[in-house]
Amino acid sequence: MIGSDAELDEILNAGENIQPIQKPPAADIYQSMIRAWVNEKAAPDLLPFQHDLVSQLRFIVETQQEGVHLRYSGQPTFNFLKFIYGLELERIKFVLRSYIRLRLGKIQHMTIYLLSDPELRMCMSDEELFFAERFQTLIQTYHKGSYLGNLSKQWQALDSDEMLMKPDLDTAVFCRVTQDVGDLQINEMETILMKKDQMYLLRYSKVRPLVENNTVDLL
Repeated sequence: MIGSDAELDEILNAGENIQPIQKPPAADIYQSMIRAWVNEKAAPDLLPFQHDLVSQLRFIVETQQEGVHLRYSGQPTFNFLKFIYGLELERIKFVLRSYIRLRLGKIQHMTIYLLSDPELRMCMSDEELFFAERFQTLIQTYHKGSYLGNLSKQWQALDSDEMLMKPDLDTAVFCRVTQDVGDLQINEMETILMKKDQMYLLRYSKVRPLVENNTVDLL
């Protein structure tokens, strides 16, 4: 605990001479991770896994945790700074966990669909793919043991078109343009001019490629 104004002044003054652990690029990576999380929440399907962002943020968390421990451990004067850095690290970890938890929920909901297509499988990380395959095995074992075994063979398949949980790619989504895109064909007869910082309500299937190349953000 900070016991007096003098102690608080000492901490703040001492902090002026300390090089910040989090460098500016880390803030950019964090903001990009938030964008990926929001896009994933708004997208009806599973977007490609953000390998680089997740790896970079995990590295930042690990190195900053170690840096805070080495720099401030055993120095009560810096407990306040240690607490502040700890809050920042928890904020980063919250976004990472939320992003991964959201994706796992989608994978559980659309497991068979995602595993049915090699291109869709590529959207998952190695860990997510392992999770999906194990989850599908468990589901198949459960269903066959509970009721599918009593049905004729033509009704036992879980990967038929009738059984697949597919995302609605034509659902309407709000989006914001982050870079000038130009004309976008939205149907056979109509195009719209996609300008930076403008917001639109469009079919997801039309903007999905733009989301993947970071020229459009979902809202």
